[in-house]
Amino acid sequence: MTPMSSVTTLLVIAKAPVPGRVKTRLTPPFTPEEAAGLAEAALRDTCDAVLAAPARRRVLVLEGAPGPWLPPGFDVVRQRGGGLDERLAAAFADVAGGPALLVGMDTPQLASLPKLLAPALAPDAWDGCDAWFGPAQDGGFWALGLAAPDPALLRGVPMSTPFTGAAQRARLTDAGLRVRDLPRVLDVDTAQDAERVAALAPGGRFAAEYRRLTGAPTAATRGVRHDHDDTGHRPALVRRPVRGGRAQERGPLFLRRADGWLLPLEVERWCAGADAADLSALHRCEGAVLDIGCGPGRLVAALAAVGRRTLGVDVSEAAVERARGLGGPALRRSVFDALPDEGTWGTALLMDGNVGIGGDPRALLARVAHLVSPGGLLIVEAVAQDVDERVEVRVADGQGATGALFPWARLGVRAVERHARATGWRPIARWEVGDRWFVALRSGASR
Repeated sequence: MTPMSSVTTLLVIAKAPVPGRVKTRLTPPFTPEEAAGLAEAALRDTCDAVLAAPARRRVLVLEGAPGPWLPPGFDVVRQRGGGLDERLAAAFADVAGGPALLVGMDTPQLASLPKLLAPALAPDAWDGCDAWFGPAQDGGFWALGLAAPDPALLRGVPMSTPFTGAAQRARLTDAGLRVRDLPRVLDVDTAQDAERVAALAPGGRFAAEYRRLTGAPTAATRGVRHDHDDTGHRPALVRRPVRGGRAQERGPLFLRRADGWLLPLEVERWCAGADAADLSALHRCEGAVLDIGCGPGRLVAALAAVGRRTLGVDVSEAAVERARGLGGPALRRSVFDALPDEGTWGTALLMDGNVGIGGDPRALLARVAHLVSPGGLLIVEAVAQDVDERVEVRVADGQGATGALFPWARLGVRAVERHARATGWRPIARWEVGDRWFVALRSGASR
């Protein structure tokens, strides 16, 4: 009997690597020609991975014209439809019966890491399974397999958002499909992504092209990194190299003032699961929840796990990556940047001292008032002491390494309530769990 995996059609959806039309988010720092070279290398690696996998048929669903980069063994089908959801739906519609598994061109590490696709290609891959889903670290998805391809499962799914993967997977489960998950994978959208993927699969064409263009060391060889920006976000996660080039997320870390005063940062707690104090705040949340300065993602993960719509925002790439890895939707962005669904969030969170972001509490509170819906809720974690101070600090590791200077603020309960009233918020509750204090604020009814 023929194993089920050998009757699976493998699809690659891709753009021809034409300068200025592909991998435009790599420009800058790369030129359009360099970005196209990286795209071609990624596409070659992806085709190699698909050729090495068992399949009934291999199909390239292409926007543009084939080139010398395309190896033999593929049928070429033109992309059709408008938005990406329609083009993906059309790709599955063009498959004549039988299971199909689709990947993109943004995961060149598949050629070096065949184990990423292996579960969906095993002889029993479709036993008791209707769909395979491969989540991407940016909130999208890198692979989708359907035992019985149905274009309706893709049409209308919002694409290119932090929620795309969650929305697509929900579409599958809402249709009653039995879904199995592939590993969460980093795909190449930005220059930072390119560096990290090149480090993950150093033997591939993509990594070779990246090294040729940059000559730069990979992220795995770098030392302590402190992620923050000029808005004063605290570095929510710092990675340190350890044996084997892997990274660990732990302290000790401190905020250090110019006078030498040190405030310990609770990195281990931020990287753990939500505790009783956290849950006391999460149980009060209303509607969709925006976690500002989400850090490693314990709160968005806890909310997502119970079906609450949520989004974490943080300027730390490492923190956002970890939050997504826990299943919490997260976006690398400052609270002062444009954010999804402004003015509609039911609850905003400023936990772990994040009311200090930017060093200007009133500016931050005024900004959050425009993010929540009229009458929306804001939960703030305050300092246990009665304090109201503005400081300039650096992140220090206690061993001499420090980051850049940035503004910060520390507010006790009374200071939070005072600044809240001045910016149109109404204090409605305060409570203590252990040694942690919280304040609940209600926004004005209109703007």
